Amino acid sequence: MKYVLEPSAFYSGDAVEREGERTGEEQVVVDVADIDDATVRGAVETAIRDGEWRSNTAPEGLAETVERVDFFTGPTDGDTATHVGLTLYRFDPDSPPAVEFSASVVDDTVSAASPGAVEFTLTNSSETTQLVYAGTVPPFGAVFAQAVDADERFLLWREYEEEGCISFSDRGMTACSIGSVTELAPSDGVTRRYEVLPTGTTNHPEFTVPPGPGTYRVTDSLSYSAERGAPGSTLSVDVAFTLESA
Repeated sequence: MKYVLEPSAFYSGDAVEREGERTGEEQVVVDVADIDDATVRGAVETAIRDGEWRSNTAPEGLAETVERVDFFTGPTDGDTATHVGLTLYRFDPDSPPAVEFSASVVDDTVSAASPGAVEFTLTNSSETTQLVYAGTVPPFGAVFAQAVDADERFLLWREYEEEGCISFSDRGMTACSIGSVTELAPSDGVTRRYEVLPTGTTNHPEFTVPPGPGTYRVTDSLSYSAERGAPGSTLSVDVAFTLESA
């Protein structure tokens, strides 16, 4: 088992009082210096100071302390956010990935009448909802296929401009620097179809027409987590296919 302790809330003293009034529950506030166990105290200090604490083992009493205490005070640099809430996450490194990737060829012929096509799929194989983080076009972004034996690539096509903040002009292709989240319920999946366009296409041929026959690869990585703010896991995407002349 792996353990990660991270800040999950930053409050001022006044905000903590308002939180107690809002919930009707007294907020438990503990100064880190008052934690008796030195190992637990060190883990809490590290999480607040460095943004996270990681270990393959959890000191006895850490989980109980984090569960009992709403906010910790002490090792903070700011004058306002003096109260920090912490969350302890547990991971089993031997468990299979919660989100799985697969790819398939759904049309193996590229012609003027019909482009070739591949499908990429993400499936949530876990028992909890997973959040997949991506750029402007979720969940795979703008997908480029890179030639294996040359410094050339082309864009696998779908209607990117309708799905995300991507545009094409004489100056090239531009994308907004924004993020997106795709939510996958247990056993749910999301599939995207991408086309290999023919030479005569009018869909931005300077980007979408393959340079020529050969083997191409799509490589990328996606991050996902079981909840917002939780430490993420990384899923690798690696697909290879070959284009041959008729």
